[in-house]
Amino acid sequence: MIGHAPPAGGVTTAPLIQFEHVFKTFVADRRSVPTLDDVNLSINADEFLAIIGPSGCGKSTLLRLLAGFTYPTAGTVYCYEQPVTAINTRVGFVSQENDLFPWMTLLHNVEYPLLARHVPSKERTERARALIDLVGLTGFESSYPHQLSGGMQKRASLIRTIIYEPAIILMDEPFGPLDAQTRLILQNELLNIWSSRHMTVLFVTHDLVEAIALSDRVVVMTKRPAHIKAIVDVPLQRPRDVFEIHDQQGFHETHHHLWQLMSSELGLQAPRAGGPPRQGSTDGGPNARQ
Repeated sequence: MIGHAPPAGGVTTAPLIQFEHVFKTFVADRRSVPTLDDVNLSINADEFLAIIGPSGCGKSTLLRLLAGFTYPTAGTVYCYEQPVTAINTRVGFVSQENDLFPWMTLLHNVEYPLLARHVPSKERTERARALIDLVGLTGFESSYPHQLSGGMQKRASLIRTIIYEPAIILMDEPFGPLDAQTRLILQNELLNIWSSRHMTVLFVTHDLVEAIALSDRVVVMTKRPAHIKAIVDVPLQRPRDVFEIHDQQGFHETHHHLWQLMSSELGLQAPRAGGPPRQGSTDGGPNARQ
């Protein structure tokens, strides 16, 4: 079971996470559904990695395999050079859904992972309040989830995940349901938290602009059964201004390259270079609006 510290003996140069010849087939209604086909991927410590691809191609399955929620049909997933064979307590998971407990206040929701680890009450509250303040939710500590906006709920879900300081954060389209303005604000806050806390992030998204704005590298997956079609380095300098990301040097070239890679997987014609890309999903073309 993954959950212990990295191997002793100083800093390791091995990748933090590895997928080695990973295959995954699901069985539903006596029918086999091949989902992943010989996926090989290495991720380094403190890296921000985005994963894009057609709907249903297995992006979320990669996260679930690393979390230990499901297991490969063949191949191995490694974390800290150890095979993932049970629930991986080294990772935190932020899903698309609101996973806050509706019967708990914001403060108690954020504190809960520390309560489960028997952290003393005073320390729990101090750490929770510090994170609540970090994401601008001070004053809402006594509010219940239904009293918070969608963006506020996402902030709460994020800090509830990072409060126990996992080394790795898995994010499965966490900002998808939000309006464009709220998404930009949360993208900016996520980058600030990532850069200050030295976490490794795997971020599944359908949005090419979001992938470029946040990540060091973008993994492009094929349609199902999926393998990795390409891994694209993002050349934009850090720190990044997500509110003006279109103006940063290298953005347009990276966006065009990613869209060329994605278009054939979606059965669409790749666009000619030149036009300014807009925020949009890989399901709807480079100019699709959220």
